[in-house]
Amino acid sequence: MIHDEASITFNRKENFLSSGLTESLLLEEMTWFDVQNLLKRIKVIIVPTGSIEQHGPHLPLNTDVVAPYEVSLIVAKKIGTVVAPPLRPGVSAHHLPFPGTITLKAQTFIELMKDYSRSLAFHGFDPIVFINGHGGNSSAMSIATSEARNELSPTKIIGFNWWDFLPKELGGALSFQDGFHANQQETSWMLHLRPQHVNMERAKREMPVAAESVKLSESFYISSFRTFKDVTQSGILGDATKGSAEQGEKLIEAAAENIVKAIQEILKNPPY
Repeated sequence: MIHDEASITFNRKENFLSSGLTESLLLEEMTWFDVQNLLKRIKVIIVPTGSIEQHGPHLPLNTDVVAPYEVSLIVAKKIGTVVAPPLRPGVSAHHLPFPGTITLKAQTFIELMKDYSRSLAFHGFDPIVFINGHGGNSSAMSIATSEARNELSPTKIIGFNWWDFLPKELGGALSFQDGFHANQQETSWMLHLRPQHVNMERAKREMPVAAESVKLSESFYISSFRTFKDVTQSGILGDATKGSAEQGEKLIEAAAENIVKAIQEILKNPPY
């Protein structure tokens, strides 16, 4: 299902918020009265995080926001809650040589996540689930959720990289061998979610090049160069030409379903 970020609404008969609170899946479109009533039913809230950065000459700068945002909407609808405003930009200094990229310092991103958590916890949301869509945010997210948990305990602050929930039968998470940026998978889910913003005439194949020992660790590979410009001229690491909307739909739906299961498990058996 493709959504317009400006207004996400569903038929009331199909809507999980059948009590008439609101037809929106977005926290920002609710009134305080709606939120007050929502919290009487469910306290989980989803917060997408992403980036505004280059994704090759064929994908939009908001690619890493669109995917977690759409996954978050699916998850929220299935469990009966809402999605907070996406947290963006992200930690993307390694993409700055490509025009349009906007980056935050890691500490700025951490503090933003913690401020989001403080605000949402103050109102009673628990757990607060961040669904991240950008690899450069991962380390900062781990620090932010850890510090927020310690500060806001017993409120549970959870951070997920949505691609970690891609099933193996569909290719699993992004890999070094397949490329890991603006590649087949990212192109596929954007062809499904925002086809009007994808220019496949510009898609190309540009694979990561490194010694076999370095290829054993994507993290080591990423940490060994200064920016993406050192290893790719197009901004692509992978084969974008193989992207398909059909594959993208399968990836998005499957990951969302697995995240729903993870959240349900957290609700049933809190981690702390």
